Amino acid sequence: GGACWLVQRLRLDARLVRSRDTILILLLTSFVGSLIVAVLTIGVFTLDKDISLLTNNFILNTLNFWAGDATGVAMLAPVLLIWFRSWLPSSKPLTVSATPLTRLAVLERVLQFVFLGFTVWLGYGRESVGLLNYSYGVFLPLLWIGMRSGFVVSAWAVLVLNLLVTLAVNFKVTDPEVVALQFNLMMSSYAALLLGTVSSDLKYKSEKLRDVAYRDALTGLLNRAGFLNVLETARNKAFAVLFIKPSA
Repeated sequence: GGACWLVQRLRLDARLVRSRDTILILLLTSFVGSLIVAVLTIGVFTLDKDISLLTNNFILNTLNFWAGDATGVAMLAPVLLIWFRSWLPSSKPLTVSATPLTRLAVLERVLQFVFLGFTVWLGYGRESVGLLNYSYGVFLPLLWIGMRSGFVVSAWAVLVLNLLVTLAVNFKVTDPEVVALQFNLMMSSYAALLLGTVSSDLKYKSEKLRDVAYRDALTGLLNRAGFLNVLETARNKAFAVLFIKPSA
């Protein structure tokens, strides 16, 4: 709800391609908003029981509540905004062209999520041996997904990551481990979303520069450079060119 309100109030693009949109959504809803809710919720709950608990477990409980709530928002808000973006009246169309997925791109995405599942099992599904901790291995597939596939796929990867970790730990962690687990997931989710939006932002700017270079600013039609680029691309294919000479 907060993310949808921000889209309308601050005129953010619901497609969340620009880094400004995603950073504001994460900062105001997941980071700041969740922290305010955590302080108020734990504060009211503690005062209702025993005021002396404010100095004992207030900070730890607040951090625990905030990390879990922030992770939940970062996990669900981007996916929901992407899923329902066509229903938001403030959404503005972008000029980024949708590139069709090739077989190689589909195979790469399958491998990305398989690798993500493997690192989740390696870090959370197995018992730790001594001081070894493989939970930070999930950053590797998240980096791969963010750099290669952009923000939309990163948002789904964050959702899959949190669901797989929940299934892997099977709610068998102790209270101190819960705080560390939630902060680990929160940082992983933020890193994946921010890297994905930067990657998509670069792609968006690249498409804009390509339009400026190859299309007329007034009509949107191909200019001379764009026409020559099309000819160069189709040089090894059978094609025909029709020249229309204006009458005198």
